[in-house]
Amino acid sequence: MTTLIHADIFFFISTICMIIISSILVVVLWNLAHILKDLRHISKKVREGGDVLSQDLHDWHIAARTEASQFKHVFKYFKTLFSHRRDHKK
Repeated sequence: MTTLIHADIFFFISTICMIIISSILVVVLWNLAHILKDLRHISKKVREGGDVLSQDLHDWHIAARTEASQFKHVFKYFKTLFSHRRDHKK
């Protein structure tokens, strides 16, 4: 008879522990689902930003090729500006 009471107590305590562990697991999985949803949203925004940046760089590259002579003049200006500064420092 005492073994039956001990078994009932064991199963009662085991059931309570399983309910507590299951509840904690449900809460953790629920929060994990929200975190993954937010992460998906953030990665979508980063991907869109990367696409925009790629398109902007492509447009800048095309503009640089078509207006190469203007950039050459600007580059020469800065090159002479910095070369004069080096000559004065010596």
